[in-house]
Amino acid sequence: MNKPDSHEADLLRNYIDTERAEKAPEDFTSRVMSGIRLENEKYGLKKGILARNIVPAVSGIVTVSLIILASVLPGNSGEPLPLIRFIQNINIQIPKIDLDLISTFELPEWIPYVFIGVFFLGLFDMGISGLFHRAGKQ
Repeated sequence: MNKPDSHEADLLRNYIDTERAEKAPEDFTSRVMSGIRLENEKYGLKKGILARNIVPAVSGIVTVSLIILASVLPGNSGEPLPLIRFIQNINIQIPKIDLDLISTFELPEWIPYVFIGVFFLGLFDMGISGLFHRAGKQ
């Protein structure tokens, strides 16, 4: 195997002259760092909605959860909470729907095949459009 130590001549030294390499100005590092700091300050304000409003979001979630817990959990007295009493007193009557008209309606035998064909054509279309979108981005 080739070992780097066995090569006596350094190929890079033949093409790069270290004496002729340009040196950066003395204040180059400080100017670059100040530019980076200014850039961070400029774009630091553009955070996500949740990142900017994390404190109100957390306090709102805590407040809503405490209100729900206070209305659902039983207290020291033996009587149910007002919310539970309100739910128990609700009388909802569901109207009766007449399904006789629907039960007499019959679909032709070929309708399921049409739906299956449309489903497969939709899958094929999604695959082809994904293929062409990927080809256009490259």
